[in-house]
Amino acid sequence: MHPILLQFYGFSIHSYGVMLAIGFVVGISLAAREAVRTNVDPEKVLNLAFWILVSSIIGARLFHCIVFYPQYLKNPLRILKLWEGGLVFYGGFLGALLAGFVYCRINKLNYWEIGDLLMPSLMLGLVFGRIGCTLAGCCFGKSCGPHFALGMTFNNPLGLGVKHTPLYPTQVMSAANAFVIFLILWLYRKKKRFHGELVAICLIVYAITRSLIEILREDPRGFVHLGPVLLSESQFVSIFMLLFAAYLLIWIRPKQYLSSQTLHT
Repeated sequence: MHPILLQFYGFSIHSYGVMLAIGFVVGISLAAREAVRTNVDPEKVLNLAFWILVSSIIGARLFHCIVFYPQYLKNPLRILKLWEGGLVFYGGFLGALLAGFVYCRINKLNYWEIGDLLMPSLMLGLVFGRIGCTLAGCCFGKSCGPHFALGMTFNNPLGLGVKHTPLYPTQVMSAANAFVIFLILWLYRKKKRFHGELVAICLIVYAITRSLIEILREDPRGFVHLGPVLLSESQFVSIFMLLFAAYLLIWIRPKQYLSSQTLHT
């Protein structure tokens, strides 16, 4: 665990922020390349990326602050301390969806085509974000005991998670999960049958795998009672992501179904 990458003259560069920045640069570079391949104006994609960056950070932070609002009411300035973690993926994703919708409407772009274009970049960027979580110590897992071969023990006193105890490597699992989803989307992108299909695939696979990883996490999170079942806020949101994916497959698919020649150029 290395939460501080560099430190000089009292100024610290946090590993979490650096990995987020790398993830964004890698993701947007990939999206720009895909824009050229699919005959979408790369400049519009780059402009959209800026608004997605801003809206996703705001959405991710807002989601976290709403869940843990008591501690932020006591010290509102903590809202600005992004290097301490506290960026919820689903909050950022919802913020990006909203920004993308508005941008595409203004610029007369096909929302679902742009969504497909950006999904692989999103997952690849998330890989670096989860590496940042590993370095910072946030999003940590439950105690796994000394006999679990893949357990991780964090000892750095500046880290955000539990120290000196073997934990399930949920950060690494999340990074690996995002990379596998990226590969699925990347390999399938030229075979898609309608605009919005990659979005649907990503939402289905991520919602299911994220919910499973949540079972092993122990970091502070919000929880929701759904009848007798207690769900984390991410598991709860995953239900709506699955419903949204079903909406794409049942309702959007017939409207977006295009010829293979149009889709696979």
